Amino acid sequence: MTLKTPAMSHIDAEIQWVWQAYRERPRRILFNRLVTHYLPLVRAIAGKLKRKLPDEIRVDELVSDGVLGLMESIKRYDIDRGLKFSSFCSQRIVGSMLDGLRSMDRTPRLTRKRERLLAKVRHKIEQEFGRAASDQEISEALGIDESVLPAFVRDATPRTTISLNDRFTSYQDNEFSLVKKLEDPRYEDPDEQLQNHDIWSVIARKLHGNERTVIRMYYFEDATMAEIGKSLDMSESRISQIHKKALEYLRELRPMLEQSFANGAK
Repeated sequence: MTLKTPAMSHIDAEIQWVWQAYRERPRRILFNRLVTHYLPLVRAIAGKLKRKLPDEIRVDELVSDGVLGLMESIKRYDIDRGLKFSSFCSQRIVGSMLDGLRSMDRTPRLTRKRERLLAKVRHKIEQEFGRAASDQEISEALGIDESVLPAFVRDATPRTTISLNDRFTSYQDNEFSLVKKLEDPRYEDPDEQLQNHDIWSVIARKLHGNERTVIRMYYFEDATMAEIGKSLDMSESRISQIHKKALEYLRELRPMLEQSFANGAK
């Protein structure tokens, strides 16, 4: 059993023997034991810092950077100084997390500087007059021409970079990723193309002349009634009549069409 010496009275009893052994002979197994013991502290600091950061910053990223600060603290900690380890390492953990955030920030320093300056000027004017600052007032405070202000504001606005694979939550609490939301209008699903071809091959055998043309253009080529009428040199109302007649005929043949499609349009 390890006795608590005056120099170690500030160390938690459950981890005191590990610190004592590590001070006498630093070994990897003891080092890892210390890291594991103080990991909840890193997570707590990360959770507190996360509340002040944008949604795209994840807690696990902060923890990962914070562990580096924890490891450095363990190596530098002097038990004999009597300073509590949690107090000693907290500042270094936060500093390591902030270093990680800075490395992730692709915004140029000049942009950040202008962003802070613009915010400071706006805040000062709003505090003085009790209203939103005008472009003229902001320009005068910055010492620039008002015509240059839009460019200054644009250059002072950070650009946000996100991954298309990042997960987001809609107002209905449904998760989605941007890669599934941003569709290419030129993309055609091969399965859908094949299915449409099979359906058309069956229908085309049962319709003839203008009826077949109207159904093909309207349902398989996304043409409007007006466009079909122009193509066939007919009025839109006449195309609508042909369309209606073709559908009535196909409804009568529906059982046979479904059987033909099920047999692979053979």
